[in-house]
Amino acid sequence: MVIQIEHYLSRLRELSTPFVIQEFLDTLPYNPKCTCCCLVDVLRAGCAHCAEGAFLAAAALHLNGEPLLLVDMRAVNDDDHVIAPFRSLGRWGAIAKGNTTMLRFARGLGFEVRSMPEDLTTKLIVKKL
Repeated sequence: MVIQIEHYLSRLRELSTPFVIQEFLDTLPYNPKCTCCCLVDVLRAGCAHCAEGAFLAAAALHLNGEPLLLVDMRAVNDDDHVIAPFRSLGRWGAIAKGNTTMLRFARGLGFEVRSMPEDLTTKLIVKKL
């Protein structure tokens, strides 16, 4: 079992940049089931929904030296969305898996969280794990 887990950790370490992580997530079919699979099961099954994709992205970023961050965006009259934010050259970006192309990869966006509109920031729940 240890060898098997090391295989999956090695696979996550290969996802060495935010762009490569997003490209990998984009190859995975969307998981329509209401599950919360562990990373090994996501890699084994080869599919993920937005939370599973964000967990995988955050783990890959963390294994490559980045802080472990997730943002849960609560929605009204829609599905919630989870992203894995990262900083590159002092700017925020995000990695995400979705069943649409609306909320996926964003390179360094060039803003600080404090400069976002107040009504948006009050709806974001940011947790450092």
